[in-house]
Amino acid sequence: MNSESNTKSIHHPDVGSDLLKTYLLYGLSVASEIDLKKDRTSADHFDLYIQKNRFIPKVKNPKTKSMTRIWEKKEGGWHLIYRDHSGGETIFEYNLDGSKISISQTNRDWNQAVFVLLNPAMAATLYLQKKTVLHASSLVLDGCSYLFLGPSGMGKSTISAALALNGFQLHADDMAVTDVHSDVPVVQSGYPLLKLFNHTARELDLTETQLKMIFPDTPDYPESWIHADQFGTDFFDGPAALKNIYILSGREKGANRFRTEKITSGKAVISLLHYLYGDNWLQWPPEEKLKFCIQIASKTSVYKLWVPDGIKPLLKAAKRFRHDVWNQS
Repeated sequence: MNSESNTKSIHHPDVGSDLLKTYLLYGLSVASEIDLKKDRTSADHFDLYIQKNRFIPKVKNPKTKSMTRIWEKKEGGWHLIYRDHSGGETIFEYNLDGSKISISQTNRDWNQAVFVLLNPAMAATLYLQKKTVLHASSLVLDGCSYLFLGPSGMGKSTISAALALNGFQLHADDMAVTDVHSDVPVVQSGYPLLKLFNHTARELDLTETQLKMIFPDTPDYPESWIHADQFGTDFFDGPAALKNIYILSGREKGANRFRTEKITSGKAVISLLHYLYGDNWLQWPPEEKLKFCIQIASKTSVYKLWVPDGIKPLLKAAKRFRHDVWNQS
């Protein structure tokens, strides 16, 4: 989808002045009634307004055994609905151009909505605002973005943590908003938290005090958030020129370094088509997907990437990778 902005910054007269202290998030100026726990900036206008709507009753006799997601068009806009096996529900209501999200939920703690809000709910906003989002993590070195693509569970966050512990700056976790309309593609900053499995965090010697619960009322949830400053580097909070793209292709036992294989431009287009965020439910128009992938493959280098199996070899390889990348820049 065209990543060039087709929306104008908006002003909602019903929003109090205290909410006009906005957040910069995925290239958007965001005013939110939910505290996003991120550094704020002052602005009179914004691209997105996030509103607390109301508390709703649980669904009786929910016909689901796990979390389900529903994305559907409604009169005057769209709905993104998350429903769990207990009947708990969060509803994100969007206007047609994606400039407003109104949230209703069964849970009485608004912070419970933040995890979904910052990921799929923001992806839907970006989709409606015609921004292109890759399912990727972005790490910055010397002002340039390096994207790591892969499906859920492939290890993007683990690799991001290993690189952040070796001098890279966290830039975006899981969602990379990428603009290809300049000569050099640009990646926007996301949120200064990295999501990691708890067992991975322990293997990286991150302590309990460094971990933040994703769902405060679900202490046994298997993943936690780690703030960028826990890795010893600052969060890169701004746009960064895209240098390289790496598509995670597997782990190698006994390896002591990252192994890369450059993909030709034509094959890179085909590979990138699989990595638009939310493509299986947002249903990106095929012609727009192809156009974007052609543009990005023609302007940056795309590689397959194999990483060492195991945390200690991965950390050593990440240090070597940083050295190699630094010398190539």
